Amino acid sequence: MPTNILFNKASLMIPLSPEGMGILLLTELRKDAPDLQKAMGLLRSGADTNIRDKRGFSALMWAVTKGHDEIADAIIALSELPKDEV
Repeated sequence: MPTNILFNKASLMIPLSPEGMGILLLTELRKDAPDLQKAMGLLRSGADTNIRDKRGFSALMWAVTKGHDEIADAIIALSELPKDEV
């Protein structure tokens, strides 16, 4: 069941599941110049950080590889929270 909503450029509301947001997070972090505010927003909205791309990389692995320490720290902090607090 979709839990969050993303506003796209056409101002349409598209419901997203945690898995869908996880895929968007991976896509954003793989870019050469990612929108880090968008990435943080996806994390705060409940993006599934366990999703992996075709290479087997998770969002945390991409954040570390690309040097986005703030995003990496946020992913680690979220993973340490009990599930009922996320």
